[in-house]
Amino acid sequence: MALRIIQLNDEWAERKLQICVADLGALPLFARKVDLLVEDGLGRQD
Repeated sequence: MALRIIQLNDEWAERKLQICVADLGALPLFARKVDLLVEDGLGRQD
């Protein structure tokens, strides 16, 4: 599945989202990729 980030410019679209995980190592491999979402949200391009 190809995911992409799109910019929403409407005022209602701004949200502060949090991802909480008790034990990252206990998640399946694909779910451990949440750090990529966080980096994208912070604008990092490593």
